[in-house]
Amino acid sequence: MKDKGVERIYLMGYSMGGRMTSASLANQPVPGIVGYIDGRIADAVVGWLKK
Repeated sequence: MKDKGVERIYLMGYSMGGRMTSASLANQPVPGIVGYIDGRIADAVVGWLKK
Protein backbone atom coordinates (compact mmCIF):
# COMPACT_ATOMS: atom_id res chain seq x y z
CA MET A 1 0.00 0.00 0.00
CA LYS A 2 2.94 2.31 0.57
CA ASP A 3 3.61 2.29 -3.16
CA LYS A 4 0.14 3.85 -3.59
CA GLY A 5 0.89 6.64 -1.11
CA VAL A 6 -0.92 5.20 1.91
CA GLU A 7 0.78 6.54 5.01
CA ARG A 8 -1.60 5.63 7.84
CA ILE A 9 -4.10 2.82 8.30
CA TYR A 10 -7.09 2.95 10.61
CA LEU A 11 -9.22 -0.11 11.26
CA MET A 12 -12.86 -0.19 12.26
CA GLY A 13 -14.64 -3.15 13.75
CA TYR A 14 -18.21 -3.75 14.86
CA SER A 15 -19.81 -6.38 17.07
CA MET A 16 -17.78 -9.62 17.09
CA GLY A 17 -15.40 -8.21 14.47
CA GLY A 18 -14.66 -5.30 16.78
CA ARG A 19 -13.88 -7.61 19.68
CA MET A 20 -11.64 -9.74 17.52
CA THR A 21 -9.82 -6.73 16.09
CA SER A 22 -9.18 -5.08 19.45
CA ALA A 23 -7.95 -8.38 20.96
CA SER A 24 -5.67 -9.02 18.01
CA LEU A 25 -4.17 -5.52 18.07
CA ALA A 26 -3.68 -5.67 21.85
CA ASN A 27 -1.81 -8.98 21.65
CA GLN A 28 0.06 -8.46 18.40
CA PRO A 29 0.51 -4.83 17.29
CA VAL A 30 0.85 -4.34 13.54
CA PRO A 31 3.27 -1.71 12.20
CA GLY A 32 1.46 0.81 10.03
CA ILE A 33 -1.89 0.59 11.81
CA VAL A 34 -2.16 3.85 13.71
CA GLY A 35 -5.74 3.75 14.90
CA TYR A 36 -8.74 1.62 15.71
CA ILE A 37 -12.38 2.70 15.80
CA ASP A 38 -14.86 0.57 17.72
CA GLY A 39 -18.17 0.74 15.84
CA ARG A 40 -20.19 0.15 19.01
CA ILE A 41 -18.71 3.28 20.59
CA ALA A 42 -19.25 5.23 17.36
CA ASP A 43 -22.94 4.22 17.41
CA ALA A 44 -23.25 5.38 21.01
CA VAL A 45 -21.69 8.75 20.24
CA VAL A 46 -23.91 9.33 17.22
CA GLY A 47 -26.99 8.42 19.28
CA TRP A 48 -25.89 10.80 22.03
CA LEU A 49 -25.28 13.63 19.55
CA LYS A 50 -28.80 13.24 18.11
CA LYS A 51 -30.36 13.97 21.52
